[in-house]
Amino acid sequence: MKEIRLIRLTLILLLSLPFSVVGASIDTLQGFDEKIKGEEIVYFSPLHQFANRALLTRTNGTLPIQWRTAAYRGSSEVVVYSLLTGHSSGTSGGERKFDVRLNGNDLLTITTRPKQSGDFVLQGGPSAQIQYQFVLEDYDQNGDAFGQLYLTVPAALVRDSAVVEITGQDQQSRDWFMVFMHRDGLRIDVQPTALITRKESKRPLTLLAENPLSKSVSFTLSSRHFRHEGVLRSGYNALSIPAYDPSVTGTDTLRFEFVALDTVIQAVIQLRAVRNFDFHIIHHSHNDIGYSHLQQDVELLQNENIRAALRWTTTCSDTGVRPIWHVESLWAVENFLRTATPTEEQSFVAAVRNGRIVLSANYANVLTGLCRPEEQAWNTEYARQLEKKYGFRIRMAMITDIPGLTASALKAYTDNDVRYLSLGPNYMENLPDHGDRVGGVIREQGDVAFYWSPDSLSGKKLLVWTAGKGYSYFHNITNAEMEPAWEERLSRYCRELYEKNYPYDIVQLRYTKKADNGPVDTSLCRFVTEWNDKYSSPRLILSDVNTLFASLEERYGNSLPVLSGEISPYWEDGAYSTAAEEMKARELARKTLALEKFAVVSGKHDKYEKDFYCLRRSIVLFHEHTWGSWCSISDPDIPFTTKQWEYKKAFLDSGLVQYERLSRMLSFAEELSDTAPSAHPITDFKVDDKYGGLSAVLVDGKNIVDTNGTFRLFELVYSLGLDTAVIHRPMHAQVNSVTNDEWLKKMMVTYMLKNAGLVTVSYSLNKKLGKLRCSTLFHKTAEREKESLHLALPFSIDSPELSFGSNSGMVRYGKDQLPGSNREFVCATEKVELYDGNARIIVQSTGSNLFEVGGMVDESRNGGAKVWKQENGRTSLLFLYVLNNYWHTNYKASQEGELSFDVIVEVE
Repeated sequence: MKEIRLIRLTLILLLSLPFSVVGASIDTLQGFDEKIKGEEIVYFSPLHQFANRALLTRTNGTLPIQWRTAAYRGSSEVVVYSLLTGHSSGTSGGERKFDVRLNGNDLLTITTRPKQSGDFVLQGGPSAQIQYQFVLEDYDQNGDAFGQLYLTVPAALVRDSAVVEITGQDQQSRDWFMVFMHRDGLRIDVQPTALITRKESKRPLTLLAENPLSKSVSFTLSSRHFRHEGVLRSGYNALSIPAYDPSVTGTDTLRFEFVALDTVIQAVIQLRAVRNFDFHIIHHSHNDIGYSHLQQDVELLQNENIRAALRWTTTCSDTGVRPIWHVESLWAVENFLRTATPTEEQSFVAAVRNGRIVLSANYANVLTGLCRPEEQAWNTEYARQLEKKYGFRIRMAMITDIPGLTASALKAYTDNDVRYLSLGPNYMENLPDHGDRVGGVIREQGDVAFYWSPDSLSGKKLLVWTAGKGYSYFHNITNAEMEPAWEERLSRYCRELYEKNYPYDIVQLRYTKKADNGPVDTSLCRFVTEWNDKYSSPRLILSDVNTLFASLEERYGNSLPVLSGEISPYWEDGAYSTAAEEMKARELARKTLALEKFAVVSGKHDKYEKDFYCLRRSIVLFHEHTWGSWCSISDPDIPFTTKQWEYKKAFLDSGLVQYERLSRMLSFAEELSDTAPSAHPITDFKVDDKYGGLSAVLVDGKNIVDTNGTFRLFELVYSLGLDTAVIHRPMHAQVNSVTNDEWLKKMMVTYMLKNAGLVTVSYSLNKKLGKLRCSTLFHKTAEREKESLHLALPFSIDSPELSFGSNSGMVRYGKDQLPGSNREFVCATEKVELYDGNARIIVQSTGSNLFEVGGMVDESRNGGAKVWKQENGRTSLLFLYVLNNYWHTNYKASQEGELSFDVIVEVE
């Protein structure tokens, strides 16, 4: 009997074994050896983690996948290649065709069908010697099909080599076919858990295994602590074996004996100490207005979620676990109440009053870094309307998906008497930062709680707590997988909490079922009951944010730190994939504030309050966090993508129309004036003849422009591709003097810039006020490659303190930024200030409000993901971040048309 000693806890024995293909016994080979080309995806399969990476083709005619497999050396006239595959079925829109080529020659076409259920076999081909058979093994959560594909081919075709290629035909569809990059073998993965069984009072050992044989295999597993006899059935196995007393720690040697395989395996495992935790489940649906569904469909989904929650919370009472459902965005509530019957409305209000349905104060998940301070309050005003109408109290807010939020947003919560803020950022465990473009948020803020206060003198406090596993830890789990998936993930989570000395015994566990805009999990009460019957630790509690946060306050409130500042956000750059529209939205918000102020002063605001609400609502929804469709880059021209941007842009268009209408009704004409002179006036400037920026700006006889660096002040810098070390600078600059008298100096500059064509820049120095304005105008050319545009702001002052924000509150870069904050760019509500102890340089932009610090944003990739810098940048070198399309999903894949913006510099 051969003996193998595991170096790691995962053993793989690749076996050449005969297979049965729908009853026939013929030579069958592994169908995959190595990838040649094609798109890769990490996804579900019947073999789970043992086969989770696949090559993917779609029925758009442009995504072939190709791989090499073994040539055939046997004596049979035909050979069968076995492949683990999957194809869209539950999500399919129709019959789809995928062409298969072998060694460069057409072989056959695989036809898949939509909405198939139960066991089925797909088969076809031109002859008995050339055919395919797909045998279903499992479905994913969407009803898409997975199983073995058997390709039968003449042996003569594969004597020398076997290169297989599959391409989806051009059917203008996103439907797909995937081939897993997997070779069958005996695989064993064993891990001690951090769970404790109630019945045996033991820590289970989790045994995951792939048995490639067509029959079951008996085994014996033993150590000095236990002995277990079991069976591995054919295919994937997940076994839980009560094995260890909870007090046992240290190393243990496991011995696996497979008599039928004449094999003994030994493995050394490490048993770490365990702690008891209570996981408080916060159940909700993450509200993406778009992305995975058309926005109109999202509205219907969330309406049904509220109705399903009403049914569930009123009928589920036989388990002893109280059902609770959270609505994270009041946009869904407003939509529901607009269509609800009187009976449904009464049921909804009753459910909120008794705590079975819990409301977040946020109207939507907005990108707070794009908003002016007053806009933050607009996001909670519908909550105040509900409170006034129905008499209940909404004292908590949930922010989901978005990493980070501004100080002005946090202050808006305290100003509106919101006590608790639950943060559930984007979470993707396989990415370097454990989330999509989340920077240090999860690493630094995950499982951290603190009180936020506007300042040390304020008596107002907001309890902020970030869920360490975000909101999506349990996505993509089928109903059949729920128990083992929760066991594995919670066990791993318990170990992480123990190892990082997590200070509390209670844990916030956000739970959204399946995916974004997912449904109510009506099995949750039963699941929690059965879990707690099976395990004494950790304990599951179906909870709500208000109760959980109040419990944390009661037990640990005196030890929680009180902090000010912000968790500087990361996702706001995505809005500048449609920079012209975002600039209009920011201007519309500013003008709306001026209009409302005029309406209040003139005594007419109450008369038009409903009109103002609609206007504010349009602005809030344009700043809602959802990007374009999930395939906005890969399929930018299909209706699913274009309609989502049309819907999103309609919020801005509606807001512009609403503003103009209100302005006419109120007879309002805005007058802009700036009469306050600078304390340190700018007296002159000089244009650089080569690049069109400014080589000198004089203040008190000194040049505040850094002339030792690469770029000039206000120089536009364009980058095509992800590497901002490869840039395009202005060419063929022409400088013309317009005027230069005792009141005004104005210069006009034109130059050519890649994908911006002819750029026109106007420099205007108001000599009376000592302020300098740079006005830039160009016509952007559409570009679907990755691109970005930046406006250089290099200053000669040494290591200045950088602050950003507005007159109502400024945040100091590096000092008021809480751990995990974005260091590469900051979101300036109105301005940035550079202070060196003597003078203060103030920069304001009417367009983009993102300022890059120390250099242009570095889009270097690690495993396909953006890696964010965590050190502070050089504050004397800033860039205004004008536009980009760096996200893997944008509002649009490209942007084109006229773009103009102003930047103003003054010195105080």
